[in-house]
Amino acid sequence: MTPKEKGAEIRDDERATLFLFQYTAGLLGTLLMLPNVVSGISVALKLKGRRRPLATHFEERPQPSRPHLAYLLKAIERVIHTGRPTYPVERTLLTSGILDRALTSRIEDQSKLMTPELLVRYQPVDSPHAPRPELGSNPNL
Repeated sequence: MTPKEKGAEIRDDERATLFLFQYTAGLLGTLLMLPNVVSGISVALKLKGRRRPLATHFEERPQPSRPHLAYLLKAIERVIHTGRPTYPVERTLLTSGILDRALTSRIEDQSKLMTPELLVRYQPVDSPHAPRPELGSNPNL
């Protein structure tokens, strides 16, 4: 399948990947990577023991060009201007750690990897940059 080919089946995309992980509290998580999808993505799952499937839809907005990076840069800008982190650094450790282990598992024949180094606790906070911040807003606020 050629990248970003309209109407292409996700199942035929050799680069499409679904990672499954489990938090220490037992919550199951997923990381879905679909590098050849153009805009919207819809996912529906039928879970064992549930009558109805769970479904969601999301899409990457065309403006700004890479919004997830634009919002990350906005958060970094705020740190530089205020000297205070936008959210706990442990959140970055957990996100980066899960992604690192998922990609490592992929190249190691989908082996199950344990992550004792990710047993960290933190107090979650609301991000001032979610869900859709004004990218031109004052970083000092």
